[in-house]
Amino acid sequence: MAASMALAGWVLVSAGPAEIVVIATCAFIADAVRESIDVIMEEAQAKERGETGMLVVAGCLIERYGKKLSRALHEADLLCGLADMHRLHKLIEAKSAGGRRRLHHRSLHKYYENPQPRLISTKAHTTYLKIAEGCSNRCSYCLIGDIRGPLRSRRFEAVVDEAKRLADLGVSELVVVAQDVTAFGSDLDGRGLPQLIKALDRIGRLKWLRIMYAHPAHITSELISVMAESRSVIHYLDMPIQHASDKILRSMNRPYTKRRLMDLFDELRHKMEDIALRTTIITGFPGETERNFKTLLSFLKKAQFTYLGAFAYSPEDGTKAASMDRQVPSDVALTRRDRVVALQEQISSDMLKARIGATADFVVEEKLLAERTGDPSYAGRCSFQAPDVDGLTFLKAGRKKFSVGDFLKVRITGIASPYDLIAEPLTGQIKSEGHIG
Repeated sequence: MAASMALAGWVLVSAGPAEIVVIATCAFIADAVRESIDVIMEEAQAKERGETGMLVVAGCLIERYGKKLSRALHEADLLCGLADMHRLHKLIEAKSAGGRRRLHHRSLHKYYENPQPRLISTKAHTTYLKIAEGCSNRCSYCLIGDIRGPLRSRRFEAVVDEAKRLADLGVSELVVVAQDVTAFGSDLDGRGLPQLIKALDRIGRLKWLRIMYAHPAHITSELISVMAESRSVIHYLDMPIQHASDKILRSMNRPYTKRRLMDLFDELRHKMEDIALRTTIITGFPGETERNFKTLLSFLKKAQFTYLGAFAYSPEDGTKAASMDRQVPSDVALTRRDRVVALQEQISSDMLKARIGATADFVVEEKLLAERTGDPSYAGRCSFQAPDVDGLTFLKAGRKKFSVGDFLKVRITGIASPYDLIAEPLTGQIKSEGHIG
């Protein structure tokens, strides 16, 4: 959306008055819907005060509620679904010229290939590479299949071409994402994530390739071997398991067992001894007993994830789980979530403490104002820390000077919190000019 608007002559502003305000909404769970509506109402009030002009609401809220939202949300001038977001500038031009149509909501039948350049909103050295849209897994608690449609993989060549363009712009870290990255290519010619990794590996300017949102049921031995042998793939994998009780997994329509998960972790750690594993957990799913929950806690102690996100179950209209019997009270779901968080905080802290004294690859993300000699002078991430979700590493660089986007080797010297580390550059290392070493 940002690129299409920029190419049409519009200038992106970060704050203050604007002729057009575009709100990209989420509608995955009730809390996200409420947050989206709150932001829409805030911007509608700003429009009434004359601080902004046209109000555009785009994204998943339109997909989930469509015509119902069009009738209720009079404050918005334009409602734009997912299939039309890449041509937002044309819709705005038509509306500005007196067009009467407010709702643009079409069938999500394919992944559009946008030939336009992207406007990167992340730091210049790292960004996301989306390789597919939609999901065909149909987990019983999830609306993604309804909101974003079934799996539609991007063309293999289109993904590689975009990665090359991003590398040419100076991007060194690509975070590969989709609703299920491990399903990539299964709906097209069969070239999947392992083949894609090999192709991206040949882009020499890319240093880190990070895999997020891998469905445990679709992680193959081939994929694990390709990751282990890759030049650029970080020894890191994000794979939401959601639970560890076989009964609850069946109810969730997650096609694996607790035993299969542990075998998978053993294989990953055998091929990549230093791999960091991230997951997400849902507590309070319908039918979850205290015994099921204790099975989950016991599993988490054994599995030893480096990072974990925990969420209390949210019953969503239109999902199979919302109509299941034995719904767990929300206060019980929240209490169980808090118990998972407390357990994981200790696990994460212990696992990060175990890295003290080890060396790691590190990228500088921010220069800090050191108040005293010996205070950290930079903040950044080690390779086993994903952007925004896994904590930071604070670098005590002394007299050494670095720039945002520099990649270097560091030695981990301590922990700053259960999720944050302290490190120092390896002796003799100098400004890296964006290159490792």
